Parts: sequence; C-alpha cells; structure tokens
Amino acid sequence: MKSIWLKWLSLTMVLGAMALSSRAFAAEFSADMIQKMDSQVTTSKFFQKGQKTRNEFKSEDGKVVATIVDLEAKKTVQLVPSEKVCMEIPLGGEFAAWAADQKTQEQFYDMKLVGTETINGYVCDKYTLTPKKAGLEKMTTWNAKNLGCPIKTVSQSYSMELQNIKEGKLDDGLFTVPQGYKRMSMDDMMDMEEE
Repeated sequence: MKSIWLKWLSLTMVLGAMALSSRAFAAEFSADMIQKMDSQVTTSKFFQKGQKTRNEFKSEDGKVVATIVDLEAKKTVQLVPSEKVCMEIPLGGEFAAWAADQKTQEQFYDMKLVGTETINGYVCDKYTLTPKKAGLEKMTTWNAKNLGCPIKTVSQSYSMELQNIKEGKLDDGLFTVPQGYKRMSMDDMMDMEEE
C-alpha cells in the first residue's frame, strides 16, 4: 500500500513540475487527468495557474487528496481536506530537474522534438525523453503549445492524458493551504493512510 501511494505521489509531483518547466505560464485551465500505472487506472482533477498546479484524486479509502506543486516556492504540498492535514515536500532530486533550468533538466533526460500532432483538439509538440540516469524510463510526451504543458505522456509502465480541458480563470485558493490545517511528516501521512 505504501509503495503504490508513494509512486502515485512521485508521478504527480513530476508531472506537475513537468507541466511548468521552461514554458510561458499564461494558461489557466482545469482538466480530467487519466493516469495508468501497470494495471491501475486513476482519474483525477488537474488545475494549472501560473507556476502552480493542483491534482486532486481519491485514495483507496475514498478520501480526497490534493497535491500542489509550486515552482516559485520550490515545494510540493500534499493536502487531505477531510482531515485538515498537510505535508510539505521540497522539490529535490529528479523533481528538481523539472523545476530548474534547462541545463539541470538535461542531466536527467535527453529531450528530442520528433514532430507535431493534435491531441484532444490541441496542437502539440511531440518529444521523446531518453533517460540519462538509471531507474528512469524512456517517455514520449505531447506538449500543448498554447497551454504550456504536456497533455499526454506515455512510457513502458505509465501513461497520462488530460481530457475535458476547460480554459479560464482559477481561484488562487486552489493553490494554497487553507487556514487551520495541521502540518504532518511523511511518516504521519503514511500512518494515516493505513488507518
């Protein structure tokens, strides 16, 4: 249970940071995010505004969990609204590669433009990402030109696609921790997941 939860958290953080890397951050939108890892499929709500993303999904016990990636603050915040708790994680390691400049990103992947395709009505630049470090998978990603983020990503064990994209102004409150939330450690959050 812990390892699956951590994989989803890790991928959500990476995708959120990828969405914000080295692009113009003009687009504000919400979408349904469909993720497949091995035999598991999850559907979540995805929001992007400026240099921030939010991804909301239901855990196995039915609780809503939200992950906010904030590139300006170089951090990720995990929220469990029903429990009014949060956990802050600094962007680091492979997550920092997407949050940093292009030179740092290139330490992890060789990113090559291989064409242009239209996905879900959006013109996208199609890239292949070849890993330079062990433990990372080769990926193909389609970055929507006017949204400034990937709307489809595929690797051997994982895929993600944004569907039902709705452009428009989003409330700043989606990307902040509400008052009254208790800050917890990773161990505290994992223990709560097992209850």
